[in-house]
Parts: sequence; structure tokens; C-alpha cells
Amino acid sequence: MKKFIKTSALIILTGILSFAVYKFVIEPKESYQSIYLVPENAAFIIESDKPFKAWENIVHSKAWDHLRTNTFLAKLDTGIRSIDSLINSKRYLLKLLGNRKVLISAHSYNNNYNFLYVIDLKKFSKLKKVKNYLPKIFGDDFRLTQRNYNGVEIFELFDIESSEMYYFSLIKNQLVFSKTYLLIESSIDQMGKLIIGRDLNYIEVSKRISGKGLFNIYIHFKYFDNYIENLLGKTNEFLSSVSKSLYYSGVSFDIDENALIKLTGFTSVNDTVNSYFLAILNSGKGSQKILEVTPQRTASFIRIGFDNITSFYENIENSLEDDIYKNYQSAIQKIEKRLNINIQENFFKWIDNEIALVQTQPSNLGKNNEFAAIVKAKNKSVAKKNLDFITKQVKKNTPAKFKDIDYKEYTISYLHIPGFFKMILGNLLSKLEKPYFTIIDRYVIFSNHPQTLKSIIDDYESGNTLVNSVEFYNFSKNFSRKQSVFLYIQTPLLFTNIEEFVGTQAWANMKKNKDYILSFPRVGFQLDNVEELLKLDLTAQYSQQLEEFQPVSYDVERMAVEPVDTSINIQDSESGDLIEESGIVIDDLDANKLKEYYESGQLKLTVGIKNGLKHGNFTEYYENGSVKTKGKYKEDKMQGTWSYFSDKGELITKRKFEEGKEIIK
Repeated sequence: MKKFIKTSALIILTGILSFAVYKFVIEPKESYQSIYLVPENAAFIIESDKPFKAWENIVHSKAWDHLRTNTFLAKLDTGIRSIDSLINSKRYLLKLLGNRKVLISAHSYNNNYNFLYVIDLKKFSKLKKVKNYLPKIFGDDFRLTQRNYNGVEIFELFDIESSEMYYFSLIKNQLVFSKTYLLIESSIDQMGKLIIGRDLNYIEVSKRISGKGLFNIYIHFKYFDNYIENLLGKTNEFLSSVSKSLYYSGVSFDIDENALIKLTGFTSVNDTVNSYFLAILNSGKGSQKILEVTPQRTASFIRIGFDNITSFYENIENSLEDDIYKNYQSAIQKIEKRLNINIQENFFKWIDNEIALVQTQPSNLGKNNEFAAIVKAKNKSVAKKNLDFITKQVKKNTPAKFKDIDYKEYTISYLHIPGFFKMILGNLLSKLEKPYFTIIDRYVIFSNHPQTLKSIIDDYESGNTLVNSVEFYNFSKNFSRKQSVFLYIQTPLLFTNIEEFVGTQAWANMKKNKDYILSFPRVGFQLDNVEELLKLDLTAQYSQQLEEFQPVSYDVERMAVEPVDTSINIQDSESGDLIEESGIVIDDLDANKLKEYYESGQLKLTVGIKNGLKHGNFTEYYENGSVKTKGKYKEDKMQGTWSYFSDKGELITKRKFEEGKEIIK
């Protein structure tokens, strides 16, 4: 942390030097752009025309007041406020420095990332005798040397106390500064190359956002996925795939008085690459109606809109490479021949203009099982007719056997075609390996687990959907009602499942900083195709108080009915332990019996099953093998007399139930 503070102070002092040394200077004949000195391998670039204003708005915001209590950020805050105090105590320096353009770029050297700072000194740039004044500015704690590289002086500033070396140079009207001499040399080399500064893809996004926001961020996709891999400790396959299709993203950053963070910008696209990602974005937009059935307890939600399913499907097909396309067509033909169905007629034709991928609130089902795909149908009857036909053909032409079950007047069916969704829609629905499905209104919902479908039905019936959420409604005002891709995250609900996406060390750091991550409970991201560029909008909402996400219905016609709590807690009179019969998850609608085991392999419980519901005898065991609980279920509800035993086999008590409710005499 001390090193960071010293680095920041040195940058400022070196900039101040240009004003302190000369009372007046001559305006340079040539004004050289800062971006011309940024080496080509920049993973990202931060740019600000008014760095001190941006600095002040961020560190004096409500969000920073909370974030600076973090152990690491507290040290950073101390350094920031020290420098802030120094600059504000000399208002004339603030006035002189306040409007200087500053670029900060990140570069990889020897598997570590280092930063280059480029400051536009404008007319205060001709510092011919700077070496004579530096020792007086920095004092006896530093030793100054200099050398020549390709006709340009590089100054080397050695910190005697820490043994750190800092490097800077004055190139035309620009000051470049770094802790890595290779970056200074690379910056000097750029004078004859101008790789980024003359790249039309960079220029295209830069001119759209220049001068907007507190500062701008440019992502250079050619090198950015390597930076993310270094940061997270593991490869992100999705980002690596997307990076091949994109050149640069440029976004402007703003934060308002309520600490609502907004990033708005554009991305240049590599049209020469066939991309599944771009195929989606080139398919138009769709109305955002699917929120009517999306649960409020959604952890993450990706909605994809398109003009019509025909163009969407064709764009996806066209994005496939020749060999993959041939294999894809061959697989489709085999399925159609084997089942005697037509994929276009029986599946795609009834789809309307939007699909959503939903990950619901984490429970004990597992990450992939709590994933659902919601497909909007043009007509409910037509969708049901065609899906019924497909399931009928599966039963008729394969040995697969399964039953439909009714739950609250909704039918849950099983589409037993392994790999079907991945085959026809690629990675979009690759997680649906053995999809169960149900139809709610005109929305067909697929999931790997029937319990996920039951939960979504419960949420819909009680009105606990995003369309009825005041919090989501207010947050969604930051986005348009029609878009190609919309991502919505409720951080507190998603946090538990993030571990699988990051490396071990990154996850350890995230757990340590959980409260700070959760202080941004809602994040939204919108992506559209605009004038051959991708337009993106990201908004993150800061909250001073961590939210407990309890779904609340705002639709008086669908007020939630409190569920009956059928869990039983009996205290063992001898050991004081709690004996609990908790919820049991059924993940196979075909089964007629379920067994669960302890980690040791010892039988934990057995229960009868009928149509995916607990039905029949139930017996739960202690790990020592003795019976813990005995009773019966009738269509998922406790029925009749239930007996509870100690781990020594002694009867503790008996209770009587009727349709899940205890009969108390």
C-alpha cells in the first residue's frame, strides 16, 4: 500500500514540476495525442480529461464511504485522502492540473501486470533543464539518474528507503511514467508506430464517448481475456470466445449523488469472424414480456430478444463453421428420422420473440438444476400441441418411459431427448441435459429438475414475479424496454454460486469481502446492435444496507398464501439433540421409491414416491442404523401417526397428522 501511495505521489509531483520550474513557457508547435504513446499490448486503458474531478466525485460518494472500511481499501483511502489534502491545500496547483488528460494503461510483462501513466502537459511541456530541479523537488530520499533510449531521455528515480525504481520521460507534450522501464521504452517506440491511436476500430468507439462521464474505460479484447485469467486464476471460456469477435469496447463512467453507477459505451466488432454471440445480436430485439413469469428470487437472468424466430435460427446456423454445421445438420436429420418429427414445424415455429435463461435462488438442488429456460410462445395451444406431439413420438419410438404429473393445475412433462437443446441452440441452452417442462400462460419453461418448475409455478401463482417487483421496476427504468440482450443480477442471491466460476484464491478473496460485494445488490447490463457497433449500458445500484431478498407480491389479485410448515422438531429428552424431518427433493418423476445416504454410505432415509410426490411409507435412520422417524405421506403431505425415536431406539413421542397438519387434541 505504501508503494501505491508513493507511486501516486511521484506522478503528481512530477506533473507539478512542469509548473513549478517555469513561470512561463512557449506553446509547443506540435500537440501529440496521449494515446499515441500507449503500447499495443494494453489490456485496458483508463482515460480522464478531468482526473481530479473524477477522483473527488468517487471518493466523496456514499459508496466509497462504505467501501473504504474494507481492510485493503482503508489503506488506499488513507493514501488518497493524503494526496487529496495536499492538492486542495494548494488550489493553484489543482487549477493547473485539474484539466490535464491522463491515461492509465495495463500491460503484461513476465505474467504480471504493470501500469503506464501518460499525462498531457500541454503548453508546460518544454522542460529542458528538468534534471537540474528534480533533486530539489524529491530531496535526499531519492537518487536521480538518466539515460538515452532512441534519442529520448529516460529519467530513473531510485527510492533509497524502499529500493524501488521509478521511470519517466518527457515525449513532446506528454509525460510518461511507470515502475517498469520496459513500458517507458515501449512507449517511446510507439512514436513510429501509433498502433492503437491509428486503429480505426479504436477511433470508432473513442469518438462516441470522448469527453463524456467522469472517466472512460477502453477494453482491448485481444489482450483482455489474458488479464481476466490472471485476475481470476482460471480461464474464462466464454470471454475467450467472445474476444475473438470484438476489437475494442469504450465505456464512460458516471456516479450520481445516490451512488448509482452507470457505464455507457460502444464496442467495435470483428465482422470476419463467424460468432454465435454476434448471431444473437444481429437478430433484432423483442418486447420484454417474459418478466411476467420470471421469479423475484432470480439470482441471474439473461433475456434474449429477436425480431422473429426464423431470422434468429438462420443467424445461428450461419454462425457455425462448415464442419460444425455439417455435423449439426446430420444430427438434426437423425433425430427427425428416428422420432418422425420436424424440428422447424414442431419446435421452432411456435416460438415468439424472446428467450430467458434464469438461475433461481440457491438451495440444495445444485447450480445446474436451479437453471431454467423460459421460451415465449406465439400461442399457448399451438405450443402445447407440438410439445405433446414430440413427447408422444419420443414414447413411441424410444424405450424411454416417464409420466406426466399435475401440480396446481399445471402439467409437468419430461422431454427425454439427451442433448436436444444443445444440438439445436448451441451453448445457449447447453445446461438443459434432460429437461422437464411445463407451460404457464404462454410461456414454456424448461429445467433439469421438476422441483425448480414447481417453485416457479408457486412464485407465479402467488404473484412473486419480477413484473410485480417495485424494486426491479425502479431499477429497470435505467434500461430500454426493448433490447437484444439484457442481463440482470441480484448479487446476494447469486453470490453462493460464484465459486464455480473463479479460481480458489479469487473465491477466498470474494468470501473475505462478501459484505462489500453485496453492497451492490442489483446489476443490470443491456446490449444492442447500433450502426455496426454494439451499444452497451451497465448500471450497478449501491445500497448502504444489505438487503434480505424476501419476495413480496404487489398484485392484490394474486396475494401470496403462506405455505404450511410441515417440518417437525422434537427435542430428545436425553441428548438434547433436535430431530428434524426436513424437505425431501424428488428429482426423478419415474421413480417409485427414494433412498438417501450419509457420506459414510449408511442409509439415511427411504420414502415411497408417486408421480414425483412423496407418497407411502417414510423411514429415517440415525447414522448408527437405528430408526429416527417413521410415518406415512399421502401426495406429499404427512398423514396418520408419526413416531419419533432417540438414537438408542427409545420412543420419544407420537404425533398425528391429517393432510400435513398436526391434529392437536
